[in-house]
Amino acid sequence: MTSLSASSTLKSLDELALKCPPRIRNVSVGASIEEARICLELANAYCGVVLLDWQEDIILCWLAKRDDGLYAHSMCCLQVPRQNGKSKAILVARILIGLIIYGETIRFSSHIVDTMTDVFDIVMEIFGDTRNNNTDFPYPELAKLVKRRNYANGHLKLEMKNGGSCSFVARSKGNTRGKTVDVNIIDEAQYLTFRQQADIAPSQSAAKLGNPQTIYAFTPPDYEDAPGEVISEIRRSVIKSPRPSTCWHEWGVEEIGDIYDKTRWYATNPMLGFTLSARYIEEQELYSMGEEKFARERLGWWSGKATEDAISKSGWLDTRIASVKDIPADFDKLCIGVKFAPGGSAVAITTATLKGDEAYGALIKYETKETATGIEWLVNDIYRQKDKVALVAIDGKSGAEDLKNRLIKRGMSKKALAVMTTAEVVAAATMLNSYIDENKFRHVEDPCLDKSAMTSKKRKIGQDGYGFGGGEELPVESLAAAHWAVRTTKRNPGRPKGFSHG
Repeated sequence: MTSLSASSTLKSLDELALKCPPRIRNVSVGASIEEARICLELANAYCGVVLLDWQEDIILCWLAKRDDGLYAHSMCCLQVPRQNGKSKAILVARILIGLIIYGETIRFSSHIVDTMTDVFDIVMEIFGDTRNNNTDFPYPELAKLVKRRNYANGHLKLEMKNGGSCSFVARSKGNTRGKTVDVNIIDEAQYLTFRQQADIAPSQSAAKLGNPQTIYAFTPPDYEDAPGEVISEIRRSVIKSPRPSTCWHEWGVEEIGDIYDKTRWYATNPMLGFTLSARYIEEQELYSMGEEKFARERLGWWSGKATEDAISKSGWLDTRIASVKDIPADFDKLCIGVKFAPGGSAVAITTATLKGDEAYGALIKYETKETATGIEWLVNDIYRQKDKVALVAIDGKSGAEDLKNRLIKRGMSKKALAVMTTAEVVAAATMLNSYIDENKFRHVEDPCLDKSAMTSKKRKIGQDGYGFGGGEELPVESLAAAHWAVRTTKRNPGRPKGFSHG
């Protein structure tokens, strides 16, 4: 990557030649960065790491000045996926500059205590950590600038002789109220609530330097653990009507898309290939995260506050039946739905039967098996029913083709196997919802399937379609696949005598 050091020829914020540029970059292009370039020289000298081009661009934008000497951006927002040097490089650099050059009073807050203490430890290492009677400082010239260090739990603070200071607090402990500060650095802002924001905002109304700035650093919220209350509203406002006083950098994709496409990993993770490992992402994260979570955590995808329930909870509960014994024994047609998780880390298998215009579903298995280590058990389970099943609908890029090919090789008809397209997945979700609403679908009560259906949220697919999301969607997705198959296939080998639902 190219470095935009203080000796760079970069003259204004509208000049951008980054190797991994943000998808959204809202800045006041006419602001001056002459002073900011000098600040960068200080940051690169003392931060312990040399900031890369994209990190320097962020600092330049944050420190850019108007003609009157005030910050061009009183609000600065940074979205970049985890482990990309957000807190321990960029935010630390901003603290360092604020303390040494501007003598600002700064409050750094995070949702998680460990994040706050990690940043505090880095800052103290730069300025000289005196715990355990240590006097071997990496930068003695910076240590001489310090007036006081406070290591007491709940009161972590560094005070400078020039009047600057930085306090470190964890919002999860309720420490959102405080004295007046010049700069609020709000890390993990996806967790910030309106109530916490109401406590924080007044602290800058009388900033001593008369030049307040608020910095939000975050990843997209999941709207459950991370409610995204404040940052979602800010983002909505910035995208709808960008303001010159708000700086926004966002590395992220517009849609979930193909999570296996590595070019998208590199486009949204500027530290990939440097401190971030593509191998780890491929071998660990793809296997441990669902599709929606991977897109949010690694690709910076915003689901939008589209946390609308995918299935009506009351409708789902109203259509439950006690056991497979309640499924008509003389049903007309039977299909199987199979859903693989991304990376093959789990698979769900469901059956659907049709009697007239009434359909019945039952979850057969939900296994956390990696396809790479074997799906022969699944091949065997399905093949045993080959003369009884009208269609096996398979959803999931990882494992779908492998399962289909193995069943064909074993002797199952190609016409009895369907790897679902994106359009068919969308149709399946819509169809399942419609027939539940019309009370023409019944499902066997099952804790795993019930949880999957009642916690699933609508996940946007394409322009107008949706699928299931929420983290535990596999069982209900397999049910939707089976239901879609039994409603649409024209194959019918006849009523499967002796079939067991499991």
